[in-house]
Amino acid sequence: MKRDFLAIESLTTEELHGLLDRAAKMKADRRPSDVLAGRSIGMIFEKPSTRTRVSFEVAIAELGAHAVVLNASELQLGRGETIEDTARVLLWSCERSSRTGSSGSHGGATSRS
Repeated sequence: MKRDFLAIESLTTEELHGLLDRAAKMKADRRPSDVLAGRSIGMIFEKPSTRTRVSFEVAIAELGAHAVVLNASELQLGRGETIEDTARVLLWSCERSSRTGSSGSHGGATSRS
C-alpha cells in the first residue's frame, strides 16, 4: 500500500526502527545507486540552509535522481501564485517534493498519486 511520509508520528515503532536501520546501512555503504534514476526530486527552502540543501542534493544525486531546488526569492508566492498552484506544478513536474520550514525542520515528502 502506498503511503506518503508527512510526519514521523505516522510511523509505527517498527517502521521507524526499520527506516533508521536502512538509513544507517546506506550511510555506512555510501556508493552511487540508481534507485531513483530518471526521477526529479523537488525541494523548497523558505530560509537559506547550506547544510540541509547540500545534504539533500548530495543524497538525491547519490540515489541517481536530479534535484530541483527552489528558494523563497525564486517563488511567486504572494505575487500572483498561490501555494496550491506552486505545489501542483512542483508535484506534477517532480516525483517527490520536500519543504523545509522557517524553523529549519524538514517537512514531509509528498508524492504524486
